[in-house]
Amino acid sequence: MTPDQTFTAVQLRNEAELLCTVFFGSPVSTIQGQQGDIALFSAGTLVGYMTVQHRKTRAYLFRTGEENGSEKVAGVYPSVTLLVEARSRGKVRKLFRLV
Repeated sequence: MTPDQTFTAVQLRNEAELLCTVFFGSPVSTIQGQQGDIALFSAGTLVGYMTVQHRKTRAYLFRTGEENGSEKVAGVYPSVTLLVEARSRGKVRKLFRLV
């Protein structure tokens, strides 16, 4: 990692009421944040990210970028290029099979 390199930060959580995890892609580094670990991804990385909150499961497949993307994903900063968003358990399972 170099000081002038831009990263996308992805919040990771593992709590009873909120689970946030990466299911595809390898972070360059993981750092400790106030709300839990934060995975850092370099520009151009394809990332699969899943959130489960109050029995609602969502999964996202996005590409990190040099410049801010056009889509905001909760727990991800800055904005990314969103490729797929799955909003039901069945669609999340299909996305898992694709990647």
